[in-house]
Amino acid sequence: MRVAMLSHALTERSLRRKGFVQTEIVSKWRAIVGDEISQHSVPVKLTFPRGRRLGASLLIRCESSYAPIVQHQQAHIISRINMFFGYAAVEKVAISQGPVRKASRPARKAVKPLSKEENSNLDQLVGPEKEASELRQALRSLGENVIGSTKDTVS
Repeated sequence: MRVAMLSHALTERSLRRKGFVQTEIVSKWRAIVGDEISQHSVPVKLTFPRGRRLGASLLIRCESSYAPIVQHQQAHIISRINMFFGYAAVEKVAISQGPVRKASRPARKAVKPLSKEENSNLDQLVGPEKEASELRQALRSLGENVIGSTKDTVS
């Protein structure tokens, strides 16, 4: 049994007691609200009006120093959550201040610099670096990471 399946089975009942009928709001908090907000906040409780699945209130715990920013971005947070649910599930956000446990991120692998040949191949695929639009910059960065990280494994 995979660890993800086991942990989901263990946490689902507890999360449902806190009002999280769809537990994905907790597990996918970073994807829903973005990296910056998720680093300083965590959803605590989702409360729906009796007998309804619209107009819920979401309680968010955030670090004290970050509370004004979360308060300022309440409308953005509500729209992102509702977009995730696919309907207007959340109407209000309440903020409580307190410590937020930081999620550990896996360490990034070191990317080796590309050789001249690899750079010219990447230029042919993506286009020259001088004409870099945002999309080309993103594609170039992806290409550098893919080519640079597979350099040791190809012998």
